[in-house]
Amino acid sequence: GVNRARRIAEWRQRFDCPIAAYHVSGEYMMIHNSASTGNIDKAAAMLEILTSIKRAGADIIITYFAKDAAKKTRLKRTSSPISQTASFKDWPSARSCS
Repeated sequence: GVNRARRIAEWRQRFDCPIAAYHVSGEYMMIHNSASTGNIDKAAAMLEILTSIKRAGADIIITYFAKDAAKKTRLKRTSSPISQTASFKDWPSARSCS
């Protein structure tokens, strides 16, 4: 949680290139298990975690919640996910990523 957000924020400040974050499978399973026992609201927990990752500065989030998040936020799928993103050549100083 906090450690992940701090690292993403540091990388956002340090590098002028896309930042990707992976939402780990263990946390995904903990949310599912807690929701199945009625301890938490799965959708609310999912959106809170993904929002915190985005707010920290991630441009890309890799998560097992991708389909659920798309349904919950009403994102529309296009014919090509590439068309929604800028290429690396469009970033001001992509060379700083190396």
